Amino acid sequence: MYYTRSILLGKKPFIQEEEEEEEEKEKANDVLKGLVEEVRALRKEVAPTKETYAERLKKDLPSSSSSLPSLLSPPLHSTPSPSSRSSTSTRSKKKQLQERKLVLITDEKDQPLDTFSIRNKVNQLFVSKLQVEKPVLASIARTKGKQNILLTTTEEYNADFLVKYKEIWHNCFTFQREQKLEPWVQIIAHGVPTLPFLGEGGSKLLKEEIETFNPIRIQGLPRWISSSEKRHNPQTRFGSIVFTIENEEKRQEILKQKEISIAGTATKVVKYLEVSPTTQCTSCQKFGHIGDRCSTRACRYCAAAHLSKDHSCSTCIITGKPCQHTTPLCINCKEKHFANSKDCETLKAAKLVREEDSMEE
Repeated sequence: MYYTRSILLGKKPFIQEEEEEEEEKEKANDVLKGLVEEVRALRKEVAPTKETYAERLKKDLPSSSSSLPSLLSPPLHSTPSPSSRSSTSTRSKKKQLQERKLVLITDEKDQPLDTFSIRNKVNQLFVSKLQVEKPVLASIARTKGKQNILLTTTEEYNADFLVKYKEIWHNCFTFQREQKLEPWVQIIAHGVPTLPFLGEGGSKLLKEEIETFNPIRIQGLPRWISSSEKRHNPQTRFGSIVFTIENEEKRQEILKQKEISIAGTATKVVKYLEVSPTTQCTSCQKFGHIGDRCSTRACRYCAAAHLSKDHSCSTCIITGKPCQHTTPLCINCKEKHFANSKDCETLKAAKLVREEDSMEE
């Protein structure tokens, strides 16, 4: 507490005079002696009565037993299992930490930043202006690009609090605007011409193209959904890309337009749907994507190069489902079962990936 108070009052907690230490010790000893005397006196008064704390408490409360459940008996509700509590707690802490962060957008890369002094100054301003009892700002850091500034509050406060009282601390930094740390979102663009972006630095050129001819600011570089081999095929003229933008609000603005301009072509934009590693494509039977735009065909029952609905038997003329004449074959693990079988080793591996992802969250 001494360290925290010193920071808030603008003192230097690392320099403590010996005289101050001795004085503090003497005061502490005097207080301790006084407490010992009070406890001794109290014991002499209480000892003859031989009353427990619960008995004394009952005298001051109504006689109804229902008024004492939380004080005199253990809680009746069950406690969550350690595993479920740990999983929920991890996600909750991650969200809370995100809510405590505020990004200051700047146009000066690597500008000098005395994080310790500025943090203390900001906290002192909050003490003088709002009379807060605990520090508001916990840390100041650079973002990965070393241009923007990242503020993190202590657990008692969050980014909304900093934004609300911006006039208190804004003069401590040089920045253009503040932005809450929100999860980035993604968009898919279909029908993107491939030829202009095949060479070296194609992804960077694609980003510049999108930002120049559209009111869009992309985080990182866009990536192609199709493979490099397929894009370099002379017969391939168009492909699909995924790019990341700063927040959901901006994504909704882009999706309302329904298309953006890339290389002089109007390309359709849709929401990027995140899928689980165990999600199975209804077209190719592979895992990790959906069959909405998958062009590969594989039968769920016999692994032949056709859709499952086109599966047929030449003996009993049954279509769209397996029959007694069907020889099961999985397109994924090549074993003798259907592609959606729970015994598939490929599916088991996908489940392990999903479990690892959930643990990281």
